[in-house]
Amino acid sequence: MQFSAYAAEWLKGQRHQGPPSLRMLESTLKHHLLPTFGSRRAGTSDHKVVEAFVGTMERDGACLAAQTRAFVRLKMILLDAHRLGPSENNPVDGVQPPQYDPKHAVIPPRPAPGDPHRRRRRAFSGRPPNG
Repeated sequence: MQFSAYAAEWLKGQRHQGPPSLRMLESTLKHHLLPTFGSRRAGTSDHKVVEAFVGTMERDGACLAAQTRAFVRLKMILLDAHRLGPSENNPVDGVQPPQYDPKHAVIPPRPAPGDPHRRRRRAFSGRPPNG
């Protein structure tokens, strides 16, 4: 069975997820996992393949949140395949996951007084503009 077919069956089993979570799962499958793993046979991925996938996402400039999300979803699917039998070894054993730290956020600086976007930004703040 191909990974794409296995992932589709796995996705059907995610009934406990809410609609936003299912949309995120489908998006992650469509944009990150299926292009790389879709044609592979389920159970043929090992830690080297998963490590190469993470490295490729890093080289392609995917943000850390997307890398982490894709890795976590891939791990869920591959471990499910491992548990149910198509995969005889744990394909994510020993793989270093992407290190996403949601506490580290970059807050953009306040717009300068002469910034042409200042008024527009202020219009959404709920405060009246000052002259």
